[in-house]
Amino acid sequence: MYLRRAIDQFEIGYFETTDRSDKTIRAYIADLKQFHKFLDKNFKLTSITPEMVESYAVHLKKEGYAPASMQRKLMSLKVFFNYWVRKRTIPNSPFWHLKLNLDKAQTLPKALSMDEIQRLLQKAHQIANGYTDEEVDAMGAGFLAIRNVALLEVMFATGMRVGEVSALNVQDFEPNERVIVVQGKGDKQRLAFLQEETSYQALMRYLSTREQLPLRTDAIFVNNFQKRLSPQGVGVAVNLIAEKAGIPQHITPHMLRHTAATLLLRAGADLRIVQEFLGHASITTTQRYTHLTKDHLRDALKSLHPGKGMDR
Repeated sequence: MYLRRAIDQFEIGYFETTDRSDKTIRAYIADLKQFHKFLDKNFKLTSITPEMVESYAVHLKKEGYAPASMQRKLMSLKVFFNYWVRKRTIPNSPFWHLKLNLDKAQTLPKALSMDEIQRLLQKAHQIANGYTDEEVDAMGAGFLAIRNVALLEVMFATGMRVGEVSALNVQDFEPNERVIVVQGKGDKQRLAFLQEETSYQALMRYLSTREQLPLRTDAIFVNNFQKRLSPQGVGVAVNLIAEKAGIPQHITPHMLRHTAATLLLRAGADLRIVQEFLGHASITTTQRYTHLTKDHLRDALKSLHPGKGMDR
């Protein structure tokens, strides 16, 4: 079987029995097609050697891909070849005779400082409090200001991904329990809790205002066109408030997620709790946050350890 046909057959056969999101499937296929393009020839599967894969890895590095991106692309290839080994189309995978050193450098997540997150939230509240009830009840700047407060508070309180908060529907929130049902990656559900009073009240105020509007969508967060607020719209709202708060760096919704996780760990939360909080399938993904907390611990020990300044 030739590589091009094998990619098409893989897309049909492998993902029929595997629970992967549409986004993940597209990423797999894009990675495989990129490898096919690199070879510049439609090789048979049995003709693809470890040396070809190794050359591809070198090519990716020369193109400036980060180690994490390289690892993902090569993992797509590895899964692809293992699939055809299981189907007995090829006797072995080129990865079986290959060991690659991808220099697994950990890219530390960007997080806001406590001062920055406070300034961000305070500015959102300040803007919203500047409107009268009459101004808030209309679908205008006042309503959007109330929405933005709820949006920021919920994202920081729950650590939701931008796509998750965009996808929230009214029925996903249980006010009496202060809990939100989140549709995570791979259609896996988890519970997010609004235990902190300010975030809970911000969402309740917004929903009360939202009920007064003749909306035709179940989406919790809506835009000024009375439609679901997109992930891009969430990003615009977050960065707009950051600019008004005088925070010089570009703020993304993902930074709120990183900030919540980092501050939880620094406050002493167990890594497993943070894993559930973020909706990570593997504890390995959560462990990258320990780099940030280690730096924090190192700085604290440097300035506060009782051994500092002892005459000995």
